[in-house]
Amino acid sequence: MEEIKFMPYERAKKIVTGIVDEEHIGEANRRIFNVYDRNGKSLCWYAAEDILKEARVKRLDDAYDHILHCIPEWVDQGNSEKD
Repeated sequence: MEEIKFMPYERAKKIVTGIVDEEHIGEANRRIFNVYDRNGKSLCWYAAEDILKEARVKRLDDAYDHILHCIPEWVDQGNSEKD
């Protein structure tokens, strides 16, 4: 299995404009945090329960910075929002 590399936090802050708590499409009663760019394009998503545990918080607002540290580099490869 290939190791996931994460983009720098400052770059993630420039690309990510929203993280939304949503219901998982395929699994009832499962929440995800969907990450969006300013064009409304979904970049990636995370299992809400896992992120909240990792960040040791109870709300998405408190996990926002944690998620920005976990944005994979491959998100930047397909993103048209270059500086």
